[in-house]
This record gives sequence, structure tokens and C-alpha cells, in this order.
Amino acid sequence: LPNELWSRIFYFCSTPPYPPFVSSAFSTSPPQHSHSCLLEMNRTSMWLKCQLTLVSKRWCSIATPVLFQHIWIANGRDAERLARVLETPIKHTSPRSGERFGLYIRHIHVETPTYDRCPPQPLLTLLEHASCIRTFSDIHSIRRSPNSSTGSESCTVLPRPASPPMTDEEIMTFLLDRLCQTGRIRRLCWTVYDSDACTSRRGLTEAYFRQVLEPKLRKARGALEHLELSISADCRWTGGPSFLDIALNENRRLPTLPPSKASYVLPMAMESNGLDLPRLRSLKVGTDDALLGALTPWRIPRFQNLCLVSDTFSTLGPGLSNFLHHHGGKLVQLELCHESKLAGAEYRLTPHPASHLSYGFTIPGQRTNPRPLHTLADLCPKLIELIYDAETIPTYQLSDRTAPHPLMTSHPGLRFIGIRNIENLIYEGLERLERRAGGQHMAGEETVRPQVMVAADPSRAISKYEGEAWSAVLSQFRALLDRDLFPSLVVPYRPRPGPKAAAKARLWAAKAHRNPGPSLEPPNWSGAARLTA
Repeated sequence: LPNELWSRIFYFCSTPPYPPFVSSAFSTSPPQHSHSCLLEMNRTSMWLKCQLTLVSKRWCSIATPVLFQHIWIANGRDAERLARVLETPIKHTSPRSGERFGLYIRHIHVETPTYDRCPPQPLLTLLEHASCIRTFSDIHSIRRSPNSSTGSESCTVLPRPASPPMTDEEIMTFLLDRLCQTGRIRRLCWTVYDSDACTSRRGLTEAYFRQVLEPKLRKARGALEHLELSISADCRWTGGPSFLDIALNENRRLPTLPPSKASYVLPMAMESNGLDLPRLRSLKVGTDDALLGALTPWRIPRFQNLCLVSDTFSTLGPGLSNFLHHHGGKLVQLELCHESKLAGAEYRLTPHPASHLSYGFTIPGQRTNPRPLHTLADLCPKLIELIYDAETIPTYQLSDRTAPHPLMTSHPGLRFIGIRNIENLIYEGLERLERRAGGQHMAGEETVRPQVMVAADPSRAISKYEGEAWSAVLSQFRALLDRDLFPSLVVPYRPRPGPKAAAKARLWAAKAHRNPGPSLEPPNWSGAARLTA
């Protein structure tokens, strides 16, 4: 067989079927694995690839490109070892001794523990050699320190003698520029480590998008298909100039506006022509309603998937309404995540301005022209999938039929609704019942003796509080079953549990087996059981 065919065989037999570098949808493509499972799968794959290189010289030359194709950096030492290999290739490992292994790198995934982050300088070495890189993912894993530079003692790769020392912010700027200037990057997951500066001044976040991020992304506009932007607040640094202070001009910063303005003003809304990303299909951004308006001028004709990571999208604000007014007609999948649900993303962006209740943006010097609000069914007519996090404490008034999400009261074309962490609602109800049965009460609850409701069948008599335990879930399911609201819904319920859901379910099953109770199910639970079956 030719070497090209052997290379494809080695790739398919040693690469996991669901690598963490998917380029399609956000939540429907990868399986429900935890981080530890994915990491163990990657280590097994790398071990198998290394075994293939030890068979013969021919197999070594064939398997080497497969070995370096997917790189997962799980700690700082991994990046330093790989940087040493790229700087000084190991001789006599193949007939082409001294070859540039960096040309084989296609995917780099950086996801480390908080206590062992990756130093930025080895990443510079990787990107200098990986000229054919296609995907890069940084999951809040780049180390930043006050005295970080290319000559840092934490990194074993020595800098070039001719290169002057670089500050930490200059390294981060160069990393982003190096990624985009190759022109081949397809998937970029970038973490902004200056959220403290972004939230301390009004308008600074818009300036970052206009003057820092957009110029970099213009270089990668031809191939970029997936863009993920998140903000990390756990890597703050106050020992020198900020990343934005270096990249931005002090004279071009946005003015500070008092929060009592009647409408939210975007001074730079008319200055930027927006990005032209012809191949961008998926956008995942950690933002609030005000910042989302800065992304409205982007030209994204193939846009299909949108994921918003924030807990501020309980209402259709002006930023989200303006964004969906321009790009909602192309949306197929919409995902709304809580920032508290994601590990390492526990941050809060700029608070809602007083204009959150207004209908549109205001251009300085012009009269306010309110734009009427629309529903998601009007703004996103082609929407097929909606994924959101379950609310353990509903923020809106419950009724007999509660909408699955405050923004999604009805939709004629919606076919799939995915609910994350819905088991938390069930477990919270069970814990509440156990505490009530034991005479305890949760914080904020009144100590009231449960009142027994008399039913037609005495065996079905339940407590009043037992019926309230799952009232939020049942009211949402009643809305899902209403064909007038969701006539095209095919899968009305699909749980998306976390990694510990199976263990919790077995624990509750064991408790129920040891202590069978007559009234642990809410009213009409049999109908919900048939729904989930």
C-alpha cells in the first residue's frame, strides 16, 4: 500500500472518534464526556501513536505526522517538552533526521488545571513552527504573572539572543497575531485575560473588539469557521500596563457615561465597518447585552450557530434584539448558557445599563428612534434547535404552562429543545422533601408544618410542598406538549446531564429502595414519566 493510504489508516485507528476539536455545532456534536474522560482518551491515543512509530523506520516516517497532528497541552510541562522537541529535533528517529515536526501540527488544545497553567513562551515556540495550524483552543489555561517574560525561569526554552525581553501583555498580543496571520486558522477559541480592566470602565469592552480583536481577525477572515471568545477574571494582574493599554491608544478610549442615561450610547457604532467573515458558521461569546451590539456590523453570510454565555439574557434587550435583527434570519441553533455553569468562567461583565428597557441604540447627536421589540420566532424564523440551562429558581412567574425559556414562548419551526442540568431541579425537589420530612428547612424558608391535600384517592394524598417541588418542571413540560406553541417539536425532552448524574441517580434509587415512601412523586407524575420514556 502507498504511504498516503497507510497514513490515513494510522489516523483512523489511533484517533478518538470524537476529538475535542469539533467544528460543527456546540453541544450536539461531542458526546457527554467529562474533561477527565477526554483527557484519558487523548493519552491513550498518543500512546498508540507512539507504539506505531516504534515498529520500523517506514512506520515511523508514516506515523510521525499523525503523532503531531493533534496536540493536547494538559499542563505547563507538556508545552515545554514539545517546544524543546521543535527547537532541537531528535535525530535518527526517521530517514529524514532533523525534519520540522511543527509542519505536522494542525490542532492545539490548551486546557490545564488552575494550579498548573501553561506559560505563554512555549506557545510562542509552537506557533512559530506550526505554520499549518487550523484550530487553536485556550480554555483559560495560559499563565500570567507580574514578572513574566521570554526569559522567565518557569520556562526551560531559552529565548533567542537577538530578541529583547517581552512583557506578558506583548506576548499575548503576539500570540493572537501569530495565530491569525497564518491565514489557515479555522477554529479559534480565545480567552481574554483582561476582564477586570474591561469591567472597570464603561465602553472599554467595545474598544477591545473594535481596535484589538477585529484587526487580528481580518487576517484570518478567509478560513475562520468557528470563533469562541471568553473572558477570564481569575488571572488578574496589576503589576504593570494592561493588555489593552498596550494595544489601544489612550486618546481613543471611549468616554465614561453615567449609568443614569436614558439610552445606551455606542460612540463607535458608526466608525467600524465590521468584520467580513465569509466562512464563519459558529460564534460562541461570553458577553452581555450591551457588548453584543458591537458584533452587529459583522458580515457573516454563513452564520448558523450562536452560543451566548451569560446570565443576563432573560429578556430581549436592545443589543440582542439588534444582533438578531441583522443575523437572526440565518440562525439554526441557539444556545444560552449560564456563566456560573462553566468551570473557569465565573465572571460578571458590565451590568445592565439603565437603557436595558429601551428598544434600540442611540447615535450621539440624533433623536431616539425606538424600534419595536419582536419575539424570537420573528427574529429567528429558521431556528431548529434551542439549548439552555435549567433554572433551579425561576426568575419569572410560574403558571399552568410556563415557557421553556423567557425568550422562547413559542416557535412554529423549533424541532429540538435541549435542557442542561435538568436533574438539578429533580434532586433539589427531593432534597427539599427530605428536609421537610426530617423537620429541617432550607435557608429562606419558613418553618411551617406540611399541609396534606385530600385527593379523591386516599392512597394518592400528597403534601402541598411535594406538589410545589416539581411545579416549575411540570409547567414547562405542559408548555412543550402544547402543539399550538410548538407545533414542529419532535423531541420535547432530552436531558443533558453532567458527569455525576448517573451516580446521583443510583444513589437516589438506593435510598428509595431502602426507605420506600408513599408520596415521593408529584401530581400527574405518570404523564411526565410517559413523556420521558
